[in-house]
Amino acid sequence: MVSTRKWKQKMLDEVPLSRGIMMLCAVDTGERINAEILKLPK
Repeated sequence: MVSTRKWKQKMLDEVPLSRGIMMLCAVDTGERINAEILKLPK
């Protein structure tokens, strides 16, 4: 699995800064949502 830090850095290198920041926000939110979903009893 790709390290999140490297992946985020790659995103920042490849897109304009404002878009990169929006992407990082979306990724962070997605990770938080996934963590909450994983905590729910199946």
